[in-house]
Parts: sequence; C-alpha cells; structure tokens
Amino acid sequence: MNTLTKMFSLCLCFGALVFASPDIKLSGDLIDANEMGLIGKVKTNETSSRDVCDESFMVAGYGDLNGNGSVDLCYTDGTGFFEFAWDGGCLATMISYSEGDLDLSTYGFTAGFFFYGFEGGQTEEFVIMFEDGTAAAMEATSLCGTSCSDNGWVDCFDGGCAVSEEDCPVEGECQDGYVLDCVDSDCCPESWIGDGFEDCEDQAYGCDLTCYDNDGGDCDNATGGTTGGTTGGGSSDCESCVNDYTAYGSECCDTAWDEYGIDCATLESNYGWDCTGCACPGDSGETTGGTTGGTTGGGGCGAGEVEDCDGSGECWPESWIGDG
Repeated sequence: MNTLTKMFSLCLCFGALVFASPDIKLSGDLIDANEMGLIGKVKTNETSSRDVCDESFMVAGYGDLNGNGSVDLCYTDGTGFFEFAWDGGCLATMISYSEGDLDLSTYGFTAGFFFYGFEGGQTEEFVIMFEDGTAAAMEATSLCGTSCSDNGWVDCFDGGCAVSEEDCPVEGECQDGYVLDCVDSDCCPESWIGDGFEDCEDQAYGCDLTCYDNDGGDCDNATGGTTGGTTGGGSSDCESCVNDYTAYGSECCDTAWDEYGIDCATLESNYGWDCTGCACPGDSGETTGGTTGGTTGGGGCGAGEVEDCDGSGECWPESWIGDG
C-alpha cells in the first residue's frame, strides 16, 4: 500500500502544499516526514453548485490512500493524516487549523485531498472555505497509532482495515478504474497508463506498469529511474552529472542554469532535483545563466516565463520546469 501520487509541490514555512494533476500520484518521498503535506484527491470534477459543497463536506482521520477498498490508518511515511471530501465541484480556497491558515486557491482542489504529517491521535478542528463563498467546519482525530481491531475493523491482507473480511480487497483483484501492479498486489489507477509519467520498474510513483504496453509508452525511453549523465548518455555539458532531467525541461542541472538561469541550490531545494556530480556554475557566483530562456524572457515571453519548445510561441511559467 505504498502507491505514490504525481504532484507539484510548493514549500511553505510550516509545511508543504501538494497540488496534483487530474490523475494524481502521492509523492510523499519528496516531502520531509516532519513537514505537513497536502495531496489532492482524485475525483471527477463536477459543475460547482452553491451549498452542495459545504453541506457535503466531510473529514476523517483515516482514508483509502491507494483506492483499493481498504482503509489506511497512517500515511506512507508513518505520520497521521486526514482525508477531506466534498461534492459539488467547488474550488477549495482556504483551510484553517491549529497551525494557522493555508491558501489553497491556486491548487485546484475541487473534490478533496489528503493532509498528512500529523501526530498519531492528534485531534484537529478544520474550517474550509470554498470559491462560492460557503464554508464548513468539522473536527476529526487521526487514527494513526491505533490498530484495525481498536476501531472495530478487521485486518486485510494489504495491511489496511475493513468492516468485515468480505469487505477486504481480494489479492490480485482491483476495483473498476484500477489495474494490478506488474510486480506485486498493489492496485494502481488505470489512468496512469500513458499519462506522461514513467511508472517503470523503479516504481518512482509506487507502481510498475511496464506490463501494460510499457506503461502506454511512458517507459519506452526510461533508463531505470533518473540515471542520466554519464550513465544515461546525454550531451557533453552533462557528462559529470549523475541524473538526467530531460523529461522535466532540461537535460541536467548545469544545462538548466545555461538555459533558464536556475542554479543547483534552487533546483534541489525547490524542485527536488539531485545535482550530484554537476559543476553547478550558478552556485559559484557566475551571473551568465539563462541566456536561452528563463528570466531573460525567451522569444516574446515575459520575465519568469519560457517559450514552448514546440515552436508555437506560447509562453509558460518558468517554475513548471522540473516541477515533477
């Protein structure tokens, strides 16, 4: 039960917000275990309907993290978590709890999310605001640290809980919309096949989907994870770098500096890149980075934007480079 979620992350002083693409994958390995994390929950967006969202709002100190039908009591990093859900398709704009207010307006949560990084047994009262002006409040306690039997449930084969043995998932079977992992009994969203993220043998997102037409072609060019630089081919500019990030906008940390003016320290702290072996010229005081894009505008783009590589002339936020 270690399925991970594809995401974009933004670190805050007291935690980390995680926005997920429409088919999200939990990436708890990119979040410090001592920080808070928010993970968007997969549900089909609906047309926003006033009063439906706040009246249907629910929060629980447990949830089904990988959608296989059994209940998880702790997040994959061992911390407590809360699952939020609502109907109506409203955009969540703010959440308040004991640590303060979190602005959710830019993260696109329209059906729910997981919020992890809490102590087991911790009780929180949450207030959530929606774009339609409505709000809802609810209190919940994290069940992390308890057992299935403590809560009147039975243990399932996958380590999760269910009301009865009949309600436990059957090993080797998955619910509609999920497929079986190619190497173990995990259930993975079917929509992850061919979604542009590599669900290969290294299980970077918790699933190996190579038996499904090589993850719908996503693993055709995979080299076993992020093994670039001299171990994965590449240009002479990246010979000393261990990791290849071509799929994320630039071949390696050194070319990211040349092309976008982003130094290694920023790539590692803000984007989760590993610049092992790279020369990192931007970290040694050089000021000539970003000559082919990035903050220099790139074509007709403004500051902080880069031009689309397809030649269309479209401009996109520079922060999208290497955002996962």
